[in-house]
Amino acid sequence: MFFDRFTLLNFNRNEVDLSVELFFDADFVDAFQVRGTARKVHGQYYRPVRRDHCLAFFYRGLDGVLRQTRIEMKPELSHLDERAARWEVRLPPLKQTQIEVTVTPIVGDHSSRAASCDFTACLRERRHRHARWESHSTRFSSNHGIFDAALNTANQRLSRAADF
Repeated sequence: MFFDRFTLLNFNRNEVDLSVELFFDADFVDAFQVRGTARKVHGQYYRPVRRDHCLAFFYRGLDGVLRQTRIEMKPELSHLDERAARWEVRLPPLKQTQIEVTVTPIVGDHSSRAASCDFTACLRERRHRHARWESHSTRFSSNHGIFDAALNTANQRLSRAADF
C-alpha cells in the first residue's frame, strides 16, 4: 500500500482559490518486462472504473488472475475521470487543507494486508517502527564535539533517507 498526504497552506492575508489535479495510470508491467525481456503476449487491460472518491485500474494476466490498483482520495473531489482527479480548493487566509491519496494493490480476491488505511495511524506506526529500529542502530562518538555533530547529522540524514 502507498499513501500520501498533500498539505496546502495559505500564508497570504487573502483567501486563495486553487485547482489541484493529480493524474493516474497503472501498467501492470511484470518484473520480466522491467528487466528488459518484453513479452510478445499480454493479458487483458480493462477500462478504469470510477466511483465517488475512488478510481480503480484492472488487468487480467495470462495466468487468469485479476489484478487491481485501487486509488482512494479524500476530501470530496470536484471532478474525477478515468485518469485524473481534481479538487477546487478555497483556502482562507493563514489556513491549511489536506488531500490524501491511498493506492492499494489487489490480486485476485486478496487485497493487501492493510486494506483500509488511516493515514495518521499509519504514519504514527511507521515513525514508531523507525524510532525502534534507530534505537538499536550503531552509534558513533569521539572526543571531538564538532566531529560528533557532523557524524550525527550525517547519520540522521541517512536514517531519514532510509525512512522513505
